[in-house]
Amino acid sequence: IGTGVLLDAIQGLSAEPEHEAAVVAQMSALNRAAAEVSRNFDVHALTDITGFGLAGHSFEIAQNSRTQIVLSLASVPMVAG
Repeated sequence: IGTGVLLDAIQGLSAEPEHEAAVVAQMSALNRAAAEVSRNFDVHALTDITGFGLAGHSFEIAQNSRTQIVLSLASVPMVAG
């Protein structure tokens, strides 16, 4: 949680350098692992959560697949800054 806010700050040139480096490293690592794992499955929908938000993407995927998604907020990483 927080990547969207930090990406806006980066684009506005108001992010602290250490926060920018941390968010870029985190997003790169998280997306790399998902891309590698997805190759082992017959994937019909795949997205990162930046830009639209975790809740928005989760709702859209659950609604379109007629299923339920349960999230544990304590397990969701928060970005500093």
